[in-house]
Amino acid sequence: MTDPTPQDIARRTSFAVDAAVGAGRDLGLTVTDAKVLHDLFSVVVHLAPSPVVVRIPTVLPPETGLDSLAAVSRRNWT
Repeated sequence: MTDPTPQDIARRTSFAVDAAVGAGRDLGLTVTDAKVLHDLFSVVVHLAPSPVVVRIPTVLPPETGLDSLAAVSRRNWT
């Protein structure tokens, strides 16, 4: 596997921010100024002005699929 290019990383970050903002708005939050707080293996986004921070995993081990990630997320929130 090759290392991601700066364009790949920017695209991944943009998708993560869009997902965080969309999910926050779907839950009724007012989001006018999303700010990336951290971007390495996960993108951490503050959904300003709401007092909410979202972590979007973006780099996963090869054996981790979407189904297993969803199961972990459900376990952590129930």
